[in-house]
Amino acid sequence: MRILKHAARPDRRSPTLMILLPGAWQQPEDFLGHGFVDALHDRDVDVWLPALAPQDTEAGHALASLEAEVLHAALAAGYRAPWLAGISLGGLLALGTAACDRVPLAGLCLLAPYPGNRLLTREIAAAGGPGHWDAASASPDDDERRVWRWLARRPTLPLYLGFGRDDRFADGLELMAGELPPARVTRVDGGHDWPTWQRVWQQMLPMLGDPWP
Repeated sequence: MRILKHAARPDRRSPTLMILLPGAWQQPEDFLGHGFVDALHDRDVDVWLPALAPQDTEAGHALASLEAEVLHAALAAGYRAPWLAGISLGGLLALGTAACDRVPLAGLCLLAPYPGNRLLTREIAAAGGPGHWDAASASPDDDERRVWRWLARRPTLPLYLGFGRDDRFADGLELMAGELPPARVTRVDGGHDWPTWQRVWQQMLPMLGDPWP
């Protein structure tokens, strides 16, 4: 897998790594062009930008590829517990990785993560939210339901969520937001697009603390 790597300092490896996961049909270079890496310039954090193959994502192979080719490589390089950030489908992959709980993570930064198909989110909403939903019915082979089952358990892993109020997945994202402390949720004006995600990123980063956790 192709990975763009940006070091915070040329002379040493930072103790902190942020892995930015693109959405469907997006490329690592999109993060660069929209200033996501530049926004981290005053923080001591290295950044990896994997290029996820759309065909792998659609076939459900992305979780295995991410774990084997990116996260294990990060651990081998000496990073103890990377942060995962993801946009849209990349956010769902970040959640899926956390739900599998096979690799240590420092936390998640999710920008309008795809919340799953609308049949699923309506089912959860009709039950009164993830806490009332019959999560035990979730198949272990269903990535979307596994994510919601993990969220329903109120995980202790730091998780930050941001999205536009007019995002086309806003209903499902509000269900997610209800499972998080309000201080970890960012809502801005906008839809499911880069200008909105840029505003979310700028507002989300200060929440993580300074210096970096």
